[in-house]
Amino acid sequence: MSLTHEFFLLSSDFDLNDRYEWFRTNRYTWAEKSVVSDEIIQYMTDFLNWLPSYNPETKESHKGLNYYGVTVINKPGAEKLIKILDKWQMA
Repeated sequence: MSLTHEFFLLSSDFDLNDRYEWFRTNRYTWAEKSVVSDEIIQYMTDFLNWLPSYNPETKESHKGLNYYGVTVINKPGAEKLIKILDKWQMA
């Protein structure tokens, strides 16, 4: 089985303190979820490094995805991600 990355669409009022319990109980049943292969993530890393994001472990804002662990992409990052994916779709 190859490595994959899971992305979940959650409401903006989601409590990050509950993230591991939420993940444990919802990982396999959450409808608003995407799974992306590691090969695609690696291929797009240069583009994804432009995304404003937040690391809940370090409580720091940064750019890009945390390769291991949780990355929070809020509205500004989501807007950039939509633009990036739109450009990739057109290519």
